[in-house]
Amino acid sequence: GVRPGGLVVVRLPRTTDLVVSLLAVMRAGAAYIPVDATHPLHRLHQALGDSGAPLVIAPAATRPDLPPEVRLIAPDRDLKLGVLTALVGAPFFLWLVWRSRRTLT
Repeated sequence: GVRPGGLVVVRLPRTTDLVVSLLAVMRAGAAYIPVDATHPLHRLHQALGDSGAPLVIAPAATRPDLPPEVRLIAPDRDLKLGVLTALVGAPFFLWLVWRSRRTLT
């Protein structure tokens, strides 16, 4: 799971699943890295590579595209089973804005 001070990449459309996921990340004391769900998957891979985040919250169909060491929590599959639970703790920071190297030039 995620620990206080940890990072979680969130790649979800703007739905209630996104709101619930962000609240769970914050409640765990972690920070989220938002990746637009409409962007190509290589943006997700760039965010993972640059941040080293061990956890992704995204649709279940994303699993085949993730490195094996990255854990996927899929609200369309896992929240219905009660898998996403938050740890109690104070957050160190709330979110991390990630930009690809290409947008900085």
